[in-house]
Amino acid sequence: IGPDGKLIRTIGREGEGPGEFRSTFIAVHGANLVVHDPQLSRTSVFDTSGTYLRSWASSCCYWSDITVDRAGLIYIPTSGQRNDKIRAHYIRFRLDGTTVDTIGIPDHGEEGKSWSVSGGSGGNKMMMMTAVPFTPAVRIAINPAGGAIYGWSGDYRLVVSPDGKDTARVFGRDWTAPPLAESRKDAAVDAAVTNFMHSPASWDENALRKAFHKSDIPNTVPAFESLDVDRDGNIWVRRDNGGDSTVTLLDVFDSTGAYLGPVRLGAKTEQYPGWAWGRDEVAIVEQSEDGLPIVVIYGSGMPPVGKDVAARNLSLRGGGGAADEAIP
Repeated sequence: IGPDGKLIRTIGREGEGPGEFRSTFIAVHGANLVVHDPQLSRTSVFDTSGTYLRSWASSCCYWSDITVDRAGLIYIPTSGQRNDKIRAHYIRFRLDGTTVDTIGIPDHGEEGKSWSVSGGSGGNKMMMMTAVPFTPAVRIAINPAGGAIYGWSGDYRLVVSPDGKDTARVFGRDWTAPPLAESRKDAAVDAAVTNFMHSPASWDENALRKAFHKSDIPNTVPAFESLDVDRDGNIWVRRDNGGDSTVTLLDVFDSTGAYLGPVRLGAKTEQYPGWAWGRDEVAIVEQSEDGLPIVVIYGSGMPPVGKDVAARNLSLRGGGGAADEAIP
């Protein structure tokens, strides 16, 4: 799809043969389009004209974004050998399919609560789990320079690591946990119930409300919700919006960890999937007035950090150091 939203070409097709896939997570590096299919445990490479180049067996069953860093290393998330010290694993491949290594992102050590519901009988027994809303968790972003940036959202402290083991830098800013209103807790329970009721399993509402206890939800909001890193190495930290679904609030740090200031987007953006960064623009999934997902491209007209940002206006070339209070 081009910058104007018009279809340029289709690449690959549904299936299980060479150049085919059942489910897809994609990343682009130069003229290479990487397609990971967790359903088939396979990673494939096309060129951006659509020509299939190669594929290899990789990681199974882990539905999450993939990334390619500047050196051309592909980061494929995998379940790995989970233990109480590792939060997430990534297998790193070269574009020719050779395996480089596996890196692990350390866990914080505090296991957050989960909600679970079970039902059925005999061979049709089912169980589903979901994290309790607003519970602090380890958030991760792959660094285009290599390695990862991660942090536990119960504190405003972020770590830059080249391999998940060594620490290259620690940064953050002063932060006090804001209280979480009871109305937002009620809304979070209602949202979880609705999501499960609309899942293929079609859970019973009464069973869900018995399993999803509002008392499990923390009394304060976490320091951040997600992390993103652009091609210049700026770190975009998504903050809680205070319950205002019409805005997205972010803190921005440069590649050294220096705080540049806040950014306020006048739109509701989806936390997942992650942002797609180009040289001078970024594509973000937002919600239309009808609640449908739309892709909006923000670009090269750089506003001062700390001001409201309009569409096609999100670059950080230059920039100030506005105080956090610049966002109402």
